[in-house]
Amino acid sequence: NDGAKLTFDSKNLYVTEVKVNGTVLDNVSYTITDNSLAFDEAFLDKHIGANTVTLVLEDGQTIETTLNVTTDNAELTAKIAEAKAISGDLYTDYSFDKLQQAIDAAESVVAKQDVTQAELDSALTALQSAINQLVSKDSVARNAFAQAVAEIANAKTKAEMFDKINAAIAAYKQVTDKAAVADDYAKLQAAVEAYNEYVATVNGEVTTASDVATKVFVTAGGVTAVLACVYVAIKKLLGGAL
Repeated sequence: NDGAKLTFDSKNLYVTEVKVNGTVLDNVSYTITDNSLAFDEAFLDKHIGANTVTLVLEDGQTIETTLNVTTDNAELTAKIAEAKAISGDLYTDYSFDKLQQAIDAAESVVAKQDVTQAELDSALTALQSAINQLVSKDSVARNAFAQAVAEIANAKTKAEMFDKINAAIAAYKQVTDKAAVADDYAKLQAAVEAYNEYVATVNGEVTTASDVATKVFVTAGGVTAVLACVYVAIKKLLGGAL
């Protein structure tokens, strides 16, 4: 008797009927092999504790024994301790709150009287899922930085590009794992160089109509900025400030 299965000393027992606590079981609740009787999980969950099992043999004789069904909450208890050790400082408030809810639910299951193994297993799955779905604050910052860098390519004027570059720089400062955003940082550096090149270009003298119609395309490090010199050139021809 291991809490889920009865093992016989002899392989020559021909069982015709199985009773648990006086009730005859249907054959979907158990499986008989050469020398053992095993019960399915659904049956065990409904029979936590000590149960009297009666085997009716082919010759009419009976064998009676006790089946002790227990649950194992060790894995869930360990997972609760693991989850409680996680620091909320590293994760978004929403995902960390979800984890706390899962911890509370798991602790309620462990403390429940006559809890079934299925309930313990379900709580373990839910708790692990909450751990897996934690969202780090730094991943949010990295995504925001990547988006800010991508936005630089949409700049159409010097002022707009300046603002977008500064927004990307501000987003970069929020990233903790700088190595993880090395590629986007390289794009930001390229954008700064493109901006400086743009400023040098548009600060030159504009004297002809062809100059007014010129557009400068700057491509560097994966960042392409369409820099509309038409806007700046017209401002210079009219004597306006850049």
